[in-house]
Amino acid sequence: MITETVDWAGGPVKKSRFSPEQILPALRQAQSGTVAGEICWKLGVTKDTFDRWREQ
Repeated sequence: MITETVDWAGGPVKKSRFSPEQILPALRQAQSGTVAGEICWKLGVTKDTFDRWREQ
């Protein structure tokens, strides 16, 4: 039996382009004082995505 994660509308959930091994250093940079906008620009993600990573 194969199970897959689905979103609220019943469709498959899109996988992240970034692994936890890539996200954690970015979050640590922000904690050390690097401006979040600069980190987002380097990674090519939006501020909303970065904020979602922080919440998780």
